[in-house]
Amino acid sequence: MTTAAALALYLWGCFHLLFLEDQELAEECERQRPEGTPTLIGRRGDFIPLRLVCEASNGHDYSIVIPKYINPSIALLLLLALACALTAAALYRKQRTTTR
Repeated sequence: MTTAAALALYLWGCFHLLFLEDQELAEECERQRPEGTPTLIGRRGDFIPLRLVCEASNGHDYSIVIPKYINPSIALLLLLALACALTAAALYRKQRTTTR
């Protein structure tokens, strides 16, 4: 269940990118450009962590479009799923050793 929720959040973040056209992404980069940042030279997408990065000519970059809650929520849900899987494996092993 938690893995499915993490996947759903990841897809929600991807949808933020899929439904924006190239011109809209360029405009969003310009709107969110920090003060003092020189001209933008490009954009790139990263899948882990999920983000769209605007690159400036001075080597600095900044993320846009993806809501800030997406990546921390995904990480938390995946850690919770891992903890549940480890607990289930330990309980299963304990049950098998007591029935023998």
